[in-house]
This record gives sequence, C-alpha cells and structure tokens, in this order.
Amino acid sequence: MASIFKKNSGSYEVQWGPRTKRRSKSFKTKKEAREFALAIEKTPEEKAAEITFYSFLENYRDTESVKKRGAREERIRISRLMRSPLAEKNLPDLRQEDFQAWVDNRQKEPSPTGGKITPATVIREFTTMLTILNFAVKKGFLKKNPAQGVELPEPPPHRERVASEKDQEALLLACGWDGESVPKNNTQLTILTFLFSCRTGMRAGEILAIEEAWIEGPVIHLPKEATKTATRRDVALNSDAMRLL
Repeated sequence: MASIFKKNSGSYEVQWGPRTKRRSKSFKTKKEAREFALAIEKTPEEKAAEITFYSFLENYRDTESVKKRGAREERIRISRLMRSPLAEKNLPDLRQEDFQAWVDNRQKEPSPTGGKITPATVIREFTTMLTILNFAVKKGFLKKNPAQGVELPEPPPHRERVASEKDQEALLLACGWDGESVPKNNTQLTILTFLFSCRTGMRAGEILAIEEAWIEGPVIHLPKEATKTATRRDVALNSDAMRLL
C-alpha cells in the first residue's frame, strides 16, 4: 500500500512497494501525491478502463517490438493498426465483432501496388494484433483475448517453385558470370548467393549471417539466433555448395 509523507522542503513524497524494495516519488502538492498513490494501487484491469487500444499498441511497439528480430516489420504493422477505428476504443470495450469487422473491411482495401490487400497481408497484421492482445491478457489488462474465434481469409497456397537448371543458366547469362570464376560485381555476388541457396535451402538472411566459426568441414552449424524459426540447424554442403561458399 502506498504511503504519503510531507518532507521538510514542503513537498510530498509517495512511497510504495515491498519493505526491502521501497520506491518513492515526490510531488509539489498533497493532491498530486494522493492522485498518484490511488493510481498505482489500481489493478491492471482497473487501469485498462482508462487505456485506449491506440496507447497500448504504441507502448507495445516502442517497448516490446524493439526486442524482436523482425522489429522493423512489426513496428510498421502496428503503426498501421494505430490508424484503424479499433485504436480509438478502450481495452475493455474491444469485442470479437470489432475484430471481425476489421478483417472483413481490411480485405476490401486497395493495395499500394494495385488491386486489393492480399489474404496473407491481412493474416500477418491480424496475427500481430492477436499477439499484442495475448500480451494484454498476460499482464492482467484483459481477462481473455477478444479477437479469439475471428474468421480469417483462406491463406494463399504454399509455393513449391524450385529454380530449374535452365533458370539458373539464364541468370548466369544475364549477369555475365560463368559460375566458376570469382564474382566481379554485386550482381554476380547476388546470383552466387541465390545458387548457394538452391543447393542448401538456406534463407537469404541465414546466408548473409554466416560466420567462419559456424563452418565445420562440409557442414554449417546455424545457431538458433540466426534462423527464422529460432531453432538450431545443421546444413550439409555438397561439393558444389562448398565451392560456392
């Protein structure tokens, strides 16, 4: 429980927290000190009644997203969500139908590149929103996630396209590289990286992150920090992949 004390200087100090880790903050007037003391004694659920979804999104973007590997993309998605009508509501006022309406309307919006927003984009943005709401539940601001049970658009079919030898030969011809000599420019280096990915199945980010210490003979030991799935993986290299590396 918070306690208020008048200091010799005439200001007021609020102290709160366990006895071994007491915290304090000073105020010019007793009224300000009392209001602060009442605010910190509110439960997360009581505080949520005064928090807009906009504020919660903004706080999550600036304090939690920055800790993630995909921080830039997530921050962009959250900033876009902050411009939606959903952001104007207080946390306890959010309902499943609000999120269903958002999904339905988002699919009808035009894409910056022409046409309409793709189902994949809607799903990614909604997944971000779902994660943030789960965080609100974990912190006690919400009893349950109000976006659970929302019907999402069908995801696009998984692409199973593999570059054929003809495709790879066309790329070598286009960049003026024989595939054997040392690349002379960034375009040829890019094609080399693409060919290496075709032989290993590694993602672009994983390839660019390779460190010499990860290579042990014909194997690359990828640490979990370097993979998209955050799981350690060993990549076997055939003779051609070794040559390209």
